[in-house]
Amino acid sequence: MYTKWTQHLKDPQEKQHFVNDITNSKPVLRHLMTMLDTEERILNRSEMDPSAYNSPSWGYLQAHKNGFRQALFKIKQLIDLDQQKEEVNDR
Repeated sequence: MYTKWTQHLKDPQEKQHFVNDITNSKPVLRHLMTMLDTEERILNRSEMDPSAYNSPSWGYLQAHKNGFRQALFKIKQLIDLDQQKEEVNDR
């Protein structure tokens, strides 16, 4: 688990309790991942629509989509606990 999850906690017992809470929330996080995957598919499909180029503000729309894609990536990275390598270190 990334230390970002617990860096706001100083007490080792509080950290462990919080880690346990997060670990127990895996089913909720998995469902959130599924919802974010759906949002990403919708975003990807919207970029394949040729009519998107008809807008004079296409560049701004593309920049918005790129920012949204980056946010989705970062959130998915944070909630995918199984892929996280950093360990919580209380020392």
